[in-house]
Amino acid sequence: MVGYLDHQPQPKKISSQRRDMHQIELLVAQRNEARALGDYERADQIREELRRMGIEVIDSSAGTKWEYRSVIEQRREQKKDDKKFEGWLNTTRARGEGFGRRG
Repeated sequence: MVGYLDHQPQPKKISSQRRDMHQIELLVAQRNEARALGDYERADQIREELRRMGIEVIDSSAGTKWEYRSVIEQRREQKKDDKKFEGWLNTTRARGEGFGRRG
């Protein structure tokens, strides 16, 4: 069979979107398992990881769902986080604490 090895079908590449969805589903399943075991700290860590990925987790009596958050929502949240950090930094500087303190 000359040329047989040259014509074997190649494994299909998984699209990045499918791979991302698989990772999201895996994280949601891990979060559900952590919640079922009462490990709420781990469940919250996974929720935060999903949030950073742009995923909103919705828990209900029917189970857990997830959806993509809009870019606008993500930017709004980032601005809130930035303002919180600026407030903390200004308070820390006013107290003479934090970065660059000499003494």
